[in-house]
Amino acid sequence: MNKIKVFEQRNLVENTRMQTRQLCENLNNILKAFHQYQKFVKIENSDQAFELVTDPSGCFDDAIVKNCGLKPIGDQPLSAVNVASLFGIDRTGYQAALRMKVPGGMGSYTLASLPLAQKQLFTWVNGRFSINETELEKFIDRSRIYADTKEKIELVSYWQQLTEVLNNHKDKKFMSESDGTRAADALGYGVKFNRGKFILNDYELGQKIKSMSIS
Repeated sequence: MNKIKVFEQRNLVENTRMQTRQLCENLNNILKAFHQYQKFVKIENSDQAFELVTDPSGCFDDAIVKNCGLKPIGDQPLSAVNVASLFGIDRTGYQAALRMKVPGGMGSYTLASLPLAQKQLFTWVNGRFSINETELEKFIDRSRIYADTKEKIELVSYWQQLTEVLNNHKDKKFMSESDGTRAADALGYGVKFNRGKFILNDYELGQKIKSMSIS
């Protein structure tokens, strides 16, 4: 059975796309900073890349400690701070480079990383992260409301047909603008009158469809 999209928050959809683009840019900047500030380790595969961007600070410290060639003395583990100082690695500079724009944060900055819940939105190919558009669409689609049962589709179809009849009625000059506003108010949740036309009240209809899923 085909489903009908009833409602989507257009601003939310666009903001999600924008935030995902910003996060993807941040991930590639983490890769760039990692290779710029240390030369012990090069990211060569997807597993390494995702491990890095999930914990950029921890991976950097592990890279310089485990690959510097020094051995700990006694039971005291090597310190990333000491290793960085000994080899002239600008660990502080790397930490500063990790401060990037917060996706959707209106110009604010934070230590960048990849939230695990958003890992599926990205792929790593040929040394760079890119957006997995298929997964992003699935992610966005979860916020949309669909009529996906016979009962819901019949309800949406009813309001669509009623909207069409009302517009035909108004186009024949059988009602005024004020009549249209009063008619929409009287008819119920599924229709509204806007700029001289009857249109589906997609928000209210969506809420009705959503409540039918719960009940």
